[in-house]
Amino acid sequence: MRCIQIAIDNPANKGEFRVFNQFTEQFSVNQLAELVTREGKKLGLDVEVRRGPWHPAAWPRPQQRQRRQQQ
Repeated sequence: MRCIQIAIDNPANKGEFRVFNQFTEQFSVNQLAELVTREGKKLGLDVEVRRGPWHPAAWPRPQQRQRRQQQ
């Protein structure tokens, strides 16, 4: 957390862009989704979390793959 305080205390000059690549905590994707949902609700936002095609539940089953290959 110290690096964040240093960045706050020493802002970039006008026209200067800074990137800080510092991890202060580690989260899973699901934890981040829950965090964004919770904080969004506090702001009155309706946050919708969707599962992407990378999630195993979205993958075709082996039988479906075989049928696609036969067509």
